[in-house]
Amino acid sequence: MKNLTLLFLTFLSMTFLSFKGKPEKSSINVIPKPKHTVVYQGTFKLKESTRIVVIPYDKLKFESQYLANIIKNNTGFHSEIISGTKKEHSKNVIILRLEPKDTGNQERYQLNVNKKYIVISAPTSKGIFYGIQTLLQLLPSTFYTPVHQKDWKIPQCAIQDAPGFPYRGMHLDVSRHFFPTADRQCNRKSTENLLMCLPEQKWKQLFL
Repeated sequence: MKNLTLLFLTFLSMTFLSFKGKPEKSSINVIPKPKHTVVYQGTFKLKESTRIVVIPYDKLKFESQYLANIIKNNTGFHSEIISGTKKEHSKNVIILRLEPKDTGNQERYQLNVNKKYIVISAPTSKGIFYGIQTLLQLLPSTFYTPVHQKDWKIPQCAIQDAPGFPYRGMHLDVSRHFFPTADRQCNRKSTENLLMCLPEQKWKQLFL
């Protein structure tokens, strides 16, 4: 009787697992890994008509132009930069929004992607810049190749992140290898860079 009961319970558990299915694997790969990430079904389409809404414009000129230049250099799209308000959540826009009243880690950011728009919010321009780096990593790898498409899909998601350490750096041996220093440092959200300039034992260090 015990064997029959055990067999029956085993059958029920296997049936439940088969109906439940395997958890869906996220296709989002971001370095460094964000503290909190939720992935949803659907995508935002980056295309020629995509605009960049900046709130406020005078404090995020560099960040908005930086994003527009990367989009233009890799896709040929001329994303218009406009000054907006919190109510301007029109279709197919990327919103960069400062929230200075937000207290806590001044380098943290929130990134929300849905079908209609993308919002990057942070208490400082540094957080906005790091949010842009995460957004760029959500694009497919072909975005950085000569391939031309009418639109580029970005997965819908909600990301909250903040650096765990105030000092974040990289050690590059430029005496033996060549690196695109600025790009690597920005993409990994580093704050300091250590360059090894001479291959000999008495090599010098240059801090940037």
